[in-house]
Amino acid sequence: MKSFYILTITFFLASISIFASKPYRVIATKGINVRSTPSLEGEKIGKIPFRSVVEVIERTDITMIVPDNGIRVGGNWVKANYQSHFFINEKENSGNIEGFIFDGFITPLNKGRLNVKVDTLSLSEYNWLTSNKETCFNNGNSKAKAITDLKEIKEKLKNKVRWHNIADQERGYYSNHHIYSFTNDYAQELIIYPEVNRFEEAYYIESYFPEEDIINVEYGHGTISFSLKTGETSHDPQHSCYSPNKTFRLAGNYDGQETIVYAIEMKDGEWYNYSEKLNFPYDWMSIDQLFWLNENDFVFRIKQVEYLYLKGRISFWPNEERVIE
Repeated sequence: MKSFYILTITFFLASISIFASKPYRVIATKGINVRSTPSLEGEKIGKIPFRSVVEVIERTDITMIVPDNGIRVGGNWVKANYQSHFFINEKENSGNIEGFIFDGFITPLNKGRLNVKVDTLSLSEYNWLTSNKETCFNNGNSKAKAITDLKEIKEKLKNKVRWHNIADQERGYYSNHHIYSFTNDYAQELIIYPEVNRFEEAYYIESYFPEEDIINVEYGHGTISFSLKTGETSHDPQHSCYSPNKTFRLAGNYDGQETIVYAIEMKDGEWYNYSEKLNFPYDWMSIDQLFWLNENDFVFRIKQVEYLYLKGRISFWPNEERVIE
């Protein structure tokens, strides 16, 4: 068994003096306001949804304490950048904004980062390790149950999703099945694309996974997955697989050109949080078969071309030194 690489992470300093930009996740269920200055008196320029990821680029020494369900939450004002597919609503544009937020309602995204080791396997090693085990994927797809019939999707999501009515007069097309917005479990209406004039600009619902309440929407050459529970961009259940005790999740997303991007996510309470991206040294690939050996170890097979497969094993473990507080 030959080890072909070990994943490493490097942090780069931001342009702001003596401060490294860091990713954080929003933990306020109602979202957090973005202001033009580090003060409650500052102009409100946007709102960021629950569980969205923001990049903190500057920290101030301005502190604040706010009440939250009977608890006093303390923190500082920080400058953050937020880029998303979303608009909270028509008046609170949160597509791409930069401003000041209160850090009492965000938490570091890179808690729980992992060391990852990838080994190649011979055919005999692969067959021995996977003997009498059940694969998560069958020809690259998981066993997650998806609804693909648009009429059924519309019926299931009639109280959550609003649709665009698009008329392309030049081509003589009319459509009412491109998504305009959806409402998450926290009563926030998230507008995905507020102005659509052509079919090419619209998000089209490709499938709905009722067990996880996730939709896959097609845009351009790729697919984006959204959690209807929280509103966050999510894993694609079709290309994702849970460890035996569901401590971890291999989360895949289709980014176009026949390539799936994979990451390992770790469970934290009710949610799974991003822990590590898997950087395979191959283009145009997806995992064809996957077998979990235990909570921190799985065997995979990648189909490169017809009848040619790469077989390997991935092991991962926490690296406490890389936890950023």
